[in-house]
Order: sequence, then structure tokens, then C-alpha cells
Amino acid sequence: MHDALAALRGWAASAPDNEFWIACAVLAALLAIGTWQGFARLRRARLIEDTPTQRVRSAAQGYVELEGRARWMPGPGIFSPLSRSPCVWWTYKIQQQRGSGRNRRWHTLESGTSDDLFLLDDGTGECVIDADGALVYADVKRQWRGATRRPMRIPKPDSGWLGRIGFSFGSYRYVERCISAEAPLHAMGRFDTARAARADDEASEVRALLGEWKRDRASLIERFDADGDGTIDLDEWERARSAALETVRQRQAEAPVPDDVHVMRRSGDGRPFVLSTWPQDKLARYKRITGFALLAAASGAAVLLAALLEARVLPT
Repeated sequence: MHDALAALRGWAASAPDNEFWIACAVLAALLAIGTWQGFARLRRARLIEDTPTQRVRSAAQGYVELEGRARWMPGPGIFSPLSRSPCVWWTYKIQQQRGSGRNRRWHTLESGTSDDLFLLDDGTGECVIDADGALVYADVKRQWRGATRRPMRIPKPDSGWLGRIGFSFGSYRYVERCISAEAPLHAMGRFDTARAARADDEASEVRALLGEWKRDRASLIERFDADGDGTIDLDEWERARSAALETVRQRQAEAPVPDDVHVMRRSGDGRPFVLSTWPQDKLARYKRITGFALLAAASGAAVLLAALLEARVLPT
């Protein structure tokens, strides 16, 4: 390590100005990004551990954590665009390898992310997940290669290393991540409940029912013409209104009350929106390990930057 720093100081003392300051800028950027991302990941690990898991049925409004199973909403099925696998969420990328030798690079030709809604079901209720803007840790990850822009063949999930050899060649690379239906799902984000209507507009329903009765005048007279004069007087009309009101209330009593609709989405206040098929403790551990690794890399960049500046500003 000492020899490496001595060689670095020797290079810094004699390097052209443009090369020296480019190296300093790169190290400063690594220092800033590593520090920022490192502390951000440690904060997220702490947030994941400190946020209590709630149940959909009794969750408070606002930023919450839920755990359950990923499920489809009623309607057409969702399929990933490359492998056509059934799932509740997907993202994909198609890349092409261009250049040769050291200049060979992967260039993204096409990419996309699912915008379909899906459900988290924890046994006490269902919450609609709007995954826009979420940091997603999916349970299915596929990467393979081929000779055409759109994949002609899809590797089988249970194929061993021998079966995957045929998908390791070609100038195109396909990357796909999915959340499977019924996968365990850990979610952190803003939880909102749209309350279902508990009382109907009684007066409007009575007016509509009376209008329906008036259009069938013969039936109206038969039911409410008590004196048999062929007309409905004020007293008889009041009896018709009372009958209509009783009918409306009976319908409302028999009608099922719609459920509340729970939705989780991006918080909008800077707190992370996380959807993970990993267990909570695994996700927190991953955030903590990568956070410390980034801080260690930032510390290394700081040492190198200090050595460069010392060699240039205070040459021996």
C-alpha cells in the first residue's frame, strides 16, 4: 500500500495538468457519490427495520409497510414482453453489442416497464399497488443472448448450465425482471384509502322511482286511487311517495355495501417506495452491507485524492 501511494505521488508530481485534474475530478466524484449513496442506503436500512409492518384492514393512512402476496387484479392477464411469462410486474431491456476490442460496448435499443396495477393481499384485505417510481427487487431475473433483436428462443427456468450454453452467444442481450403472481411481497410507500359511499342519495332515488310509476299511469291508479275516481289526489300522491320511500330504503338495506379501496404508491416526500420479494431482514441487510461498502470506497477515494493534492501542492 505504501509503495502504491509513493508511485501515485510520483505520478502526480510529474503528470500533465489536464491528466492530473481529470484524475482529481474523478476521485472527487467517487468521494461525493460514494458518501451520498452510502449514507442513503444506511438510512434506508434503518427505515426498513424501524417501520412497523401493518395489516391492510387496519393500516393507518400515510407512509406504511405491508407484507403479503402479489396477486392479479380482475381483468386480462399480465405477461412479460420477452419471455411471455405470466407475472404481475415486469421490466425489460434489449441491448446490442457494437464495436470491437476495447471499444466493444452494449448499447440499449429498447426498454420498458410495466404500468399495470396489481394487488398485495395479506389475508386481511387487498391493497392496489401502483408501482410507478418504485425501487423493485423482483423474484425472477433472466438474462440471455441471441442473434436477432427480438428473442427467437427463451431459456427454460429449470435448464441447467448445459442448457444455458446455447443462450450465451449472439450480438443481442435480453434482460428481464418480473414479480411472479403469488410471490411474497414486502412493500413500503404511501397508503391511501378511498372510502366507499355508505349512504345513497335517497331523495334522488325516490324521485326516479315515482317518475317510473307515473309513466305507467294505469298501474299507478290501480295501486293508489283509493276513492276510485280515476285520478290521484294530494292525499293519494302522498301515500305513493311514502310507498316509494319505503321501497327505496328496502333496496338500500338489501344492497351490498362496497368495500373501501386501498392504494399504495410513491410517497412524494422523499421517503423510498420499495417493492421487494425479498424478506424484510434480507433487504435491510443488503442495504446496510452495500452502504458500508460505498462508504469504504469513498474513504479510499478520499485517501487517493489527498495523496494527489499533497504531491502536487506540497512536492518534496
